[in-house]
Amino acid sequence: MSALTKTPLEKENAALKRRIAKLEKQLASLSHAEDAASGAQANLNALIENTDARIWAVDSQYRLLIGNSFFMRQVRDALGREIQIGESVLQEPFPPQVNAEWKGYYDRALLGEAFRVETITRLRATPRYVEYLFHPIKDADGQINGVTVFERNITERKQAEEKLRESERFFRFIATHSPDTIFFQDRELRYEWLINPILAMLPEEYIGKTDLEFFPPDQAIPLTELKQQILQTGEGQRVETQLDVDGVHFWHDAVYQPIRAEDGSVIGIAGYLREITERKRAQHEMEKSHEQLRELSRQLLETQEKERRVIGRELHDEIGQTLTGLKILMEMARRLPADECHEKIQQAQQAAGELIDRVSALSLDLRPPMLDDLGLLPTLLWFANRYTTQTNIRVDFHHEGLQDKRFDPAIETAVYRLAQEALTNVARHAGADRVSVRVIAKGGMMELFIEDAGVGFDSNTAYDASGGFSGMRERVHLLEGSLEIESAPGRGVRTSIRLPLITGGG
Repeated sequence: MSALTKTPLEKENAALKRRIAKLEKQLASLSHAEDAASGAQANLNALIENTDARIWAVDSQYRLLIGNSFFMRQVRDALGREIQIGESVLQEPFPPQVNAEWKGYYDRALLGEAFRVETITRLRATPRYVEYLFHPIKDADGQINGVTVFERNITERKQAEEKLRESERFFRFIATHSPDTIFFQDRELRYEWLINPILAMLPEEYIGKTDLEFFPPDQAIPLTELKQQILQTGEGQRVETQLDVDGVHFWHDAVYQPIRAEDGSVIGIAGYLREITERKRAQHEMEKSHEQLRELSRQLLETQEKERRVIGRELHDEIGQTLTGLKILMEMARRLPADECHEKIQQAQQAAGELIDRVSALSLDLRPPMLDDLGLLPTLLWFANRYTTQTNIRVDFHHEGLQDKRFDPAIETAVYRLAQEALTNVARHAGADRVSVRVIAKGGMMELFIEDAGVGFDSNTAYDASGGFSGMRERVHLLEGSLEIESAPGRGVRTSIRLPLITGGG
């Protein structure tokens, strides 16, 4: 039968089946939603029951609507019995003033206010800080018909806050009585807090101002630029600064550190300044004394060198010529009859020759004339050859930047003496058969390196003054150079000397 030939009753039955099917779907959907709501309510109830805080709710007549286990146990302990749902929470044996206080809290919430109350209780004589959160309960129409209360133990937080306050009091006490300057500045470098025992103004007169407002520009501008750099980079700085306060110069050892917010951003600068004016003055006086000492030592060495030069020339020119004349006379005397003076003259001739050699050697040891006449390089070459002849220690000599050049007499003398002393040490102590000598002049520096493969010594121990190192150090120090001695037992000695070249050499 087609749809066109259906009877009215059949059409009504078909429509009824469709409605029944639709209702069945709606019932299934409602059942699923009810199950989900039931599960959510179960989870919420479990959360409320398992918390260590008291949670409860009352209606507009202060009657208990709900309370978790923690709340119910504490009320039972206070009342001496179980409290029932629907029973007023404002009753004996709670004191009247307590009930009146809590009624006031409930009334505030019933008027629509959500608020927090902090109080302190004692459990077995131990202070316990508690926070209560009050919230009004509204129905579907927005009408307030009850109050929920959440109690939270905030003892640890309050104790931490008290410790923080104690720390702040302690810090302020230390800062107030500190002989040093302590301050905080914001990102605009305006002072927020400052303690300074040498201020020309009161501390509060600095608050809200920057360094540019009360320091001279030549001091304030570099100081401001330094602090701005700290704000940008987030890296602290330690510097020595000079500030003028009421016309008086003060030196400070200053430490500046960035102040960071909780998110790590830089929000200001903390500064700690210790006055070192007296120390700087003492340091300046010491530097002056050292400079005077260096000048006196330099003059002493120059005097010594002049005396050696005079003695050397006198031995070479005067005594040497005299002895040479004596030798000639002895040669002439040999023409006399042999039986008269031959034997005596031979003895005198031999003695005179030995004396001449001795005087010549003494003259060269005191100061070789060629150092003044020919310069540093020829003198070092001569000395290396003579050293090898006398000691049987081979000298590997290398040079750079010395050919056909003259240097300041002080430099030439120092390099020659230093090489002489170092090679003497090798001959006396190293037990080596070869030594390397390098002399380099470049870049405004004169460098001398002497290295042997001898027995060496422990370079961590003090140097023996008799070994020549003490004199070498003093000579290098007077010329504001550097001396390094590297050695170890069985590994020889490496001596490195660097001297700044002095202008004005010949």
